[in-house]
Formats: sequence, C-alpha cells, structure tokens
Amino acid sequence: MNDSHQIRGQIVIYWFLEDFKLGDHLVLYHDTADLFFSYFPKNSSGFVKTGMTPVDARYSINSKYIDQCTGYYVAWLRNYEILLSTCLSSHSNWMHDNRKIIDNMTLAQLFIPGTHNSGSYNYELPPTILNRYTVTQENSIMDQLLTGIRYLDIRPCIVDNKYWVCHGTFAMQPLEAVITDMRDFLNNTMEIVIVNFKEFPRGFETFTNHSNFLSCLVREFKGYFVIPYEAHPKTLGEIWKSNMRLFISYITESEGKTDRLWTSVMQQWGNVKNVIELDSFIDRSEIISELKSDNKSRTKDLRAVMAEITLDSSMIIVDAALYYFGRGRKSLRELAVQTGPLVTMWYKQKHFKTANIVAVDFIDTTGIIEVAIWSNIYRAKCDVSN
Repeated sequence: MNDSHQIRGQIVIYWFLEDFKLGDHLVLYHDTADLFFSYFPKNSSGFVKTGMTPVDARYSINSKYIDQCTGYYVAWLRNYEILLSTCLSSHSNWMHDNRKIIDNMTLAQLFIPGTHNSGSYNYELPPTILNRYTVTQENSIMDQLLTGIRYLDIRPCIVDNKYWVCHGTFAMQPLEAVITDMRDFLNNTMEIVIVNFKEFPRGFETFTNHSNFLSCLVREFKGYFVIPYEAHPKTLGEIWKSNMRLFISYITESEGKTDRLWTSVMQQWGNVKNVIELDSFIDRSEIISELKSDNKSRTKDLRAVMAEITLDSSMIIVDAALYYFGRGRKSLRELAVQTGPLVTMWYKQKHFKTANIVAVDFIDTTGIIEVAIWSNIYRAKCDVSN
C-alpha cells in the first residue's frame, strides 16, 4: 500500500480568532472563485486538515525571491460576510520585509523556523521501504528557503570521493546541489541563514577530511561567511549592514569530546517515540528556556529544538514488515502528517514567547513558518526580551 495522496502537500487551516462566535465558518477557495472546502469550527482556535492539495498553486519563476500568493485563500465568515482573509503564500524574504520591526533583535531573540535533516529530501512520495525511513523533507534546499526556512540541518558525508548529504550512512543528495541552492538564495535575497553541519557519518575519519571540507566551505561562501555569532551577538540591523548573512555551526565529535567551530547551535534532541513524549519534550525545553529568560546567556546562545518523532531500529523493522503486507503506518512522512499540526498549535498557543530555532520534518505538514513570523512581530512590539 503506497502512502496516501491525502497526506501529500495537504492544505491545513489553522485559526486563532479572538472574536469567534459559534456559527462562524472558514472557507478555502481559489482566486478563480472555486470553493474547495468549508468548515464550521466549534472553538476559537484549532486546525483542520482539508484533504486538498495545492495543485493549482501559481508562482512566477522570475519573482521567486519575493513573497508570492499561490492563489489559494482562506476566509473567516460570519453570516456570509468576510471578516478576515489570508493567502497561502511563500515567505522568500520575510526577515528583510519585516526589518523595520525586528531590526534591533538578535538571532537568539528570534523564533527561527528550521528543518531537520534538511538535505534528506525527495520530490516524490517514498517509493521504497528504505525511503520511508530516510526521507525527511519533500522539497529541495532552495524550496525550503523560499518557503521561509532559515535554519538548515546538514549531515555531510564522503561517498566515492565526493561530498554528499547523508541520513545515517545513506547518501541522499549531492552536497554540491545543497551549496548551490544556499549560495543562489543568499545572492538573490537579503535573508539571514543558519546552517548546522554535524555528524559526518561517512568518510570523515581524519583531521585532513575535516580540514579540506572546512576550506571548501570558506571558499564556497566567501563574502557571506560570518565570524562566530557568540563572539559578538549583533542585531539583525548590524548583520544586514555588514552583509555577512551566513552563520555556520560545525559540530564534530572525537575521542568522546564535542567540538563546535564558528557559531555554536545547541541542538535539543528528545529522541521521542510518540506524540505524548514529543509534547512533553518540547514543554521541558521551552520551560527551561523561560526560566533562563533573565540570564544574559539567552541573548547570545542559539538553541534548536528538534521537534519530531524518532524511529529506532526495532520500530522500523516492525513497521517495514507491516508495510510489506499493506499495513505499515510509521513512515517519517506519515508521522510528520500526524505531528506537524500539533507542533504548530503548541508553539502558537504555549511557546511563542520562548522558541528560538524549531526544526521539523516535512515542513509542508506544519504552519510553523507563519507562527514564527507572527511571534517575531509580537516579540518586537511587546519587547519581551526586557
């Protein structure tokens, strides 16, 4: 049994309506006047999976580096009068577009949307058992950045003397494609990007391997490469003035010691197996951050919560066997469809003041980018850092 088309690129509606009244309803429509979906909520906030895929989404390739409306709209109606409407959009330049509002904030004070195992992407639904448990994203690095992602989690490896991105020991994408997408995005926008290189699961056995790779990174990103962030936590305005907009974290482990080069990003990894554990892990991570809110370290340290469920080897073996007989239900894609809307709601309702970097699988299953943008505007206006 293949993954259901109902979970591929599905449009999910989130609502947070302060003036909500029973009888209000939400509609999803296209600007061709086609009505696709209607829903009558029972509460002032929540989400609903529409089952609709954005097959008629329209983008201008010549304008891809600016925010674009896809043609899909959601409207909040009362007695058939539109009270509010919003468009399903890209967020190619959301940081710079909001620079007058967030100019004085630092990266540690921002809510930054990210992807987990960013280079483990595949444009198609997982066609093999292996891909069910290794593919974590459906979009290329360029598409992730255009969507609004500003934190990338990259696992470099060396296969047949070439640089790749791996998930575990499995080669997923040529690193050249990832670097090209990052460089093209930086060349065509004023956005700030954080990249975490870590694990190095194949081919990085020697110091020379790392030295050569580090030289490659410096060469490829010349002109955008930033001095260590924590050495001087600049405001976004200061970063834009320098145009040094790429922050790289490089984490290696040898002889039981962890070394972080350049910018340090602390990854908070829950290694959770279900939704209840994920909720508890995120709560703990954000509560600890809130308790440290008066500590000066919070103004400079970058912190990434990896907000996804992890399958261990025994879970994969069992699910793969079930999948063979048409009953497997735990591909990474299916888990993301289950957890993505919940993670979005948790951060919108509980953790919008404390989140720093939040990395997810299959970004299209969440609304975390929109929540992050809203949260940053809220923080800047309310000056929650004081």
